Amino acid sequence: MDKATLKKTTETMIPRKTAASPAVDAWCRCRAVLAVWTERQKPAQVCRELGIAQALLNHWQQRALEGMLQGLEPQVKLTAGLALSPRLQALLERKHQTVQRRQARSIRLEQRLHRLQSPPPVAPAPGPAKP
Repeated sequence: MDKATLKKTTETMIPRKTAASPAVDAWCRCRAVLAVWTERQKPAQVCRELGIAQALLNHWQQRALEGMLQGLEPQVKLTAGLALSPRLQALLERKHQTVQRRQARSIRLEQRLHRLQSPPPVAPAPGPAKP
C-alpha cells in the first residue's frame, strides 16, 4: 500500500477533533487505539490529530486492554450463597491476610518495646565474702 492510500485510509478512520466537538466519543477512542495497535498510525500522529496528550492515549490503551481481558474471562455463575465473584473473593482474602500479618507484626513490636522499656531485673548485691 502506497503512502497516499495509507494516508487517505487513516484520515477516514479517525475524524479530526473540531471546536464544536471538544469531547472524543467512544468510537473515536476505539479507532484511535486500534490505529496505534495495528501500526496504521504512530501514537504521536493520533494525539496530534485528536488534540490530546500522549498520557491520555496511553490511558485509553490501558482501559481497552483491561476491557478485552475482562470480556475474554469465562463467565462465572454465582451460586445463591455467594455474593462476590471468585476473583473478587480471592482479592479480598489476600487483603485480609495482609492486614492480619501487619496486626501480628504490630503486636510483636509492642511486646518487644514493652520488654525494652521495662527496668531490667535487679541482681542481688554481692554479700560479704565467705572465708
